[in-house]
Amino acid sequence: MLLYVDATAAYRDDERWGFHLANEMARRLRASFGPDEVTRMLERAALFAPPEGPHFVYEENVRLFAGRRGRGPLHVAWDTNLLIDYFTYGHRLWTGDSVVDLVSGEDYATDLESLQLVLALWAVRDIRFIMLAASVDDAKKTLSQERHVQRLLAFEEFTAALQLLGWENRRSAPPAKDC
Repeated sequence: MLLYVDATAAYRDDERWGFHLANEMARRLRASFGPDEVTRMLERAALFAPPEGPHFVYEENVRLFAGRRGRGPLHVAWDTNLLIDYFTYGHRLWTGDSVVDLVSGEDYATDLESLQLVLALWAVRDIRFIMLAASVDDAKKTLSQERHVQRLLAFEEFTAALQLLGWENRRSAPPAKDC
């Protein structure tokens, strides 16, 4: 089973959270680079046309898109651990809270910040999430019944939440690597 979520549909009442998060992440990125570096980046950016969008042009960033060509939405597959992280920290991610102090371990904090950045980008670009039901049982060793139920619940709640928000929900084959 595959759930395909088209996240480009109307954001309805929750639209404000996306723009708030995008603005907050932009503020934090500017602060982390410092004013001189931001000025240099803006000067360089002024030399180029703004990117097409909300879709992506893959060949414009070969390193990021691993040599893909063409135009279209960015398809992102969520694994179960991301769903669990989203349910644990989702509200704080959307409100733009700093997630560094929420967890122990620099690597895990970086992972959560990356998820937060993807959510911010999702608010302004054409990103479509794909969730595979098989990810519920994806583990290096056999899952306990409790862990299986937790993962299944995270999967079902996330997909139900997207349906409640009115985002398109249809079954589809995953996108090809060469799209």
